[in-house]
Amino acid sequence: QVSQFASDDRIEQALDNILIERGGGGTMSESYQNAAYFIVHHTVTDAWEKRGKKGYVFIFGDEKNYTNVSRATVARLIGDDIQKDLLTANVYTELMKKWNVFFVLPRRAIHGGNLSVRNHWMDFIGSQNVLELEDENTAAECVAVQIGLCEGSVDLDDAVSDIKDVHKDLDDRTTTALAKSVTNSVSKAYAGGRVTKVKDDALAPSDTSPNIDRL
Repeated sequence: QVSQFASDDRIEQALDNILIERGGGGTMSESYQNAAYFIVHHTVTDAWEKRGKKGYVFIFGDEKNYTNVSRATVARLIGDDIQKDLLTANVYTELMKKWNVFFVLPRRAIHGGNLSVRNHWMDFIGSQNVLELEDENTAAECVAVQIGLCEGSVDLDDAVSDIKDVHKDLDDRTTTALAKSVTNSVSKAYAGGRVTKVKDDALAPSDTSPNIDRL
């Protein structure tokens, strides 16, 4: 399921419209590769088109990709007529040309501790981009801090301070544990660089060109 990008609270409506599905299982694989294909071929962002700047893709899961992107599946679900099945590894190579790609593996998921799943994703996107999420309740904070580290807008000390400030309604022991969980989950490979602070209103929504079809 896909929706338009949104730079404000309209994304909440898109999330509300997601249908939680059930079923499947037993193969240790899920169809992440189809989402990767869609992002490669059916997304447009101002960041890349106008500034050559990569966006961010965070994939949450606890299983492997299937080996191929099926031609029949792409035709049925997306409507593209590709000539043959595509190697999943090649699709991720294309994806990473325009996106910073992270796989988030919740430790308490059914296959959260499975080394073969972790190694599978490391082979595709690099060990530094596979995140082991200690607490699924901190997923949003983990994503925000990881982007901040990559962009150089926060360091780990800033992240701890920001998390405690956001959750100041909680007691200090709880916020300390929360912050520790987040900092243990993000990739340290992107920490320690020069920090460039952004303005508080830097993420405020702005008008976009009517010629851009946002997905």
